[in-house]
Amino acid sequence: KDKYKDDVLVILNGQSYLIKRGVTAEIPRKVYDVLKCSDEQTGVAADIISRYEEEYEESKGALN
Repeated sequence: KDKYKDDVLVILNGQSYLIKRGVTAEIPRKVYDVLKCSDEQTGVAADIISRYEEEYEESKGALN
């Protein structure tokens, strides 16, 4: 809740959509799809970062 406070701006094909957080809103399906894809990619990136962090910690242990 504290991490993301600002509204969400989606720009798609030159059209802007400003979505207020915490407020129910109707949005076009294409905007929903962009937000869903963005959320999925954030999860993928977090998994990759976590994997690299684990590999790094393991490699530090092998050097000692």
